[in-house]
Amino acid sequence: MIPVNEIDNTVVVPETALLSQTEVKINKGTGMQETLKKYFLFIVQDDKAKIKEVTVGLISNSRAQITSGINFNDKVIIVGNNIVRDDQKVQIID
Repeated sequence: MIPVNEIDNTVVVPETALLSQTEVKINKGTGMQETLKKYFLFIVQDDKAKIKEVTVGLISNSRAQITSGINFNDKVIIVGNNIVRDDQKVQIID
């Protein structure tokens, strides 16, 4: 048996909904490069795409847990998220 943790009441999105950006900064004290990976996704708000920075928790089976940045009732863009722009008018298709 493999022990498994369960997390209730969490936001989970398809991993493909996430857009990532890696920042490289120079630590002024050490002179070393430090990398920081940031995650974003688009939600639909007032018929417009809005980009949101999110914090990602667990990623498993092509699903990503979002620990902060969006709410339970937010409508996440999962198709076309790589071509949409912030504040672009969008139409939801079921």
